Amino acid sequence: MLEPFFSLIRILLLVLSGIMLKEFSCFQLLFSHFSMTFMIIYVGLSNCYISKTHNFFEQFNEFFVAITTYHLMCFADFIKDESTLEIMGLSLISCVSFNLIVNLSFIITNCVKDSYFKLRKAYYVAKHKRLCKRLMKRQAQMLA
Repeated sequence: MLEPFFSLIRILLLVLSGIMLKEFSCFQLLFSHFSMTFMIIYVGLSNCYISKTHNFFEQFNEFFVAITTYHLMCFADFIKDESTLEIMGLSLISCVSFNLIVNLSFIITNCVKDSYFKLRKAYYVAKHKRLCKRLMKRQAQMLA
C-alpha cells in the first residue's frame, strides 16, 4: 500500500514548511491541517490496514491531530485575551489526555489478551504432555 510512502512525504513536507515558513505560523498550521485532512481521506477510502480496528484507530488519531491543530491555531498571534488562551489550553490538554487514554487502553487490552492466550496455550501444551505421558505408561503396562 501507499500509506507509508504518503506518511514519509507528509513528514518531509511538514519539516520543509517549518523551515521555509518560520515567520508565518498560521501557514504552517494550515499546511499541517491540509496534509492531515488528505491522510484522513486517504486512510478512509483505501482501508490500508487489514484489521478494522487498526483502520479505526488510524482515523481516530488523525482526527485528534486535526483537533490539536485547531487548538494550536488559537494560540497564534490573533488572540490576545489571556482567559480565552487559558480555556483553550485546558481544552487542548483534555483532548490530548483523552486521546492518550484511549490509545493506552487499546494497547493495554491487547497486551492482556496476548498474555492470557500465551498462558492458556502453555497450560494446554503442558496438559497435553501429561496426558501423552500417562497414555504411554498405560500402553507400556498393557504390553508388559
